[in-house]
Amino acid sequence: MALEERNHKLIQVLFVYLWEVNGIDRVKIVELIQKLPRKMSEVTKTTYQQIVEYGEKLGEERGEIRGETRKENQIIKQGIKEGLSLELIAKLTGISMEEVKKRIQELGLDS
Repeated sequence: MALEERNHKLIQVLFVYLWEVNGIDRVKIVELIQKLPRKMSEVTKTTYQQIVEYGEKLGEERGEIRGETRKENQIIKQGIKEGLSLELIAKLTGISMEEVKKRIQELGLDS
């Protein structure tokens, strides 16, 4: 591994450590990056941008999953209210019978 590549990896690891473990906010990180020598600052900014983009992507994915789960739960609630069979509810939601039963319990609909 070339020295420049090792330095890049070291900067990435250090950057992630500072951000996640120590809870340094974005403003402080940007201030720290600006104090670095120009070449190192450019590499670090790229790493920072990659981490931010990764975090945004994760947030979007989590939001989508939560939205899907919320919609499935609404279908389950309405299905139970309308007296639909668990098999039909599973088909409508696209989840397994076991998952439907689990959600019914979690939602307190099994009384």
